[in-house]
Amino acid sequence: MIGYLKSNKQIYKRSHRIIMRAFSSKKAKPFDDKLYSLLNKKIGNRTVGEMIQQDETNGCCYFYALLFAKSSPKFKLAHGYLHALDKIDYSYEPFDHAWVESEDFVYDTSFKAVVDKDYYYKKFRVEKYMEYSQLNSQEVAELAIKALENKAQLIPVLQEMDEFKMVSSDFVESVAKDLFNERVARRIIEVKKEQEKSK
Repeated sequence: MIGYLKSNKQIYKRSHRIIMRAFSSKKAKPFDDKLYSLLNKKIGNRTVGEMIQQDETNGCCYFYALLFAKSSPKFKLAHGYLHALDKIDYSYEPFDHAWVESEDFVYDTSFKAVVDKDYYYKKFRVEKYMEYSQLNSQEVAELAIKALENKAQLIPVLQEMDEFKMVSSDFVESVAKDLFNERVARRIIEVKKEQEKSK
């Protein structure tokens, strides 16, 4: 446990240092009101921009990056490793992350920053293993469910997503059964079954 906490502190310090250097060298800027207003897709009673602006997004990169990417067809969702943040205390473990790309920029919802893509890839030593564009509803629902592995607090947002409402409880169950956190998986399945009953 101590090693894990030490690793998280190291990860935070290292990532914070990289982003602060990007800000000072004009290679990045914080998300601003103009960007938040462009993320105007509604989920429940809030827009995606409001969620990202108001919520604690750090540690929930897969979920918030997905919501961000779905806000405009010009955005691509990316999954990969940020090797500059690999844990170094006990064993090598790649730091898995999700972000959004558009042209020459990376939009990182954990840091709430727009970063020059070349700078981001170089400084974080990015190894991108997946890129998504033009996702259909079923793919969005699947990625959203998988993003909630240990994020039970985001289930109410998932429940409000149109893509989640459109898929069947059988589909939700088939995706959720692969989650390591059985409690979260059971709750997602329950929410979907309750949703279908209320139709």
